[in-house]
Amino acid sequence: VPRDTTSTLQTTLSCFDEVIENHEQSCSVHVTGLGNPIGGATVNIYYDNNVLFGTCTTDSISGGCYVNKIENTIGTYTVQATASLSGWHDGVSNTFTYDVLRERYNIVNLKVFNDAAFTQEDYTFYRGEDMYVSFESVDTENNNVPVPDLVSQVTLVRDRKSVV
Repeated sequence: VPRDTTSTLQTTLSCFDEVIENHEQSCSVHVTGLGNPIGGATVNIYYDNNVLFGTCTTDSISGGCYVNKIENTIGTYTVQATASLSGWHDGVSNTFTYDVLRERYNIVNLKVFNDAAFTQEDYTFYRGEDMYVSFESVDTENNNVPVPDLVSQVTLVRDRKSVV
């Protein structure tokens, strides 16, 4: 994409809505210019108090990059990204607010299966293959008593080597 000294980078920020204390928050940023993905942009993500959350550089395929950070303190946080690239006006993203929650529950007996009947345990999967997961949730503040129906949603997160 040709550089345009009069155009502003369009910058979009997305993070997990909730994370657990002492675990990783992952924020991804996508940068476009003139409707095309922009690679090589430097992205700085800041908390609303101007403390740096993290920095990444966008790739040329998707215009995306991500920053992972361990969140150690319970609370509500707001972050915003700024993208910079020579020849463009800096782009400022939307703000994103998320909660860091107290860690109280553990996942135990995690198993992955290749069938909906949960009979064939399997830990090797390829793109597009279905996987089925079973586990139990336990309350760490109540002698690890199982807590049925605690988890209502699960999200598969790509590893760090994947494209954003």
